Amino acid sequence: MRWYKHLYVGETAKKKRYPLISRIRYKKLQKDAYVITLPESGNTLLDIYPSYLLLSKWYRDKDLLILGIASGREEAMETAGHIISDVYRQTGGFAVKEFFEPKTGSPHCKGAKHEVGEGG
Repeated sequence: MRWYKHLYVGETAKKKRYPLISRIRYKKLQKDAYVITLPESGNTLLDIYPSYLLLSKWYRDKDLLILGIASGREEAMETAGHIISDVYRQTGGFAVKEFFEPKTGSPHCKGAKHEVGEGG
């Protein structure tokens, strides 16, 4: 699991950001916490998961890049909207995956502002 260095955080989640991140990293059950990641398939711009899914073996074995966290599904959708809006504003397009992980094979995001950190 990798974490976007400039993590997007929903308004409600901001109040408890550090405990949320810590519990997700250390695989503790979270009530009403969601993560926003790059998509697993090419059919979506982003994926939104309840954080408890990350406790399953299938998700633990994935190399997910967590771009954002939120409290509640609605806040997760709003936060995902902010991510997509930022990508569009900076690129004029919706190539979210390419924006955060260029095809060079590098695990780092484009430009100095888009760094990725290792986690969990």
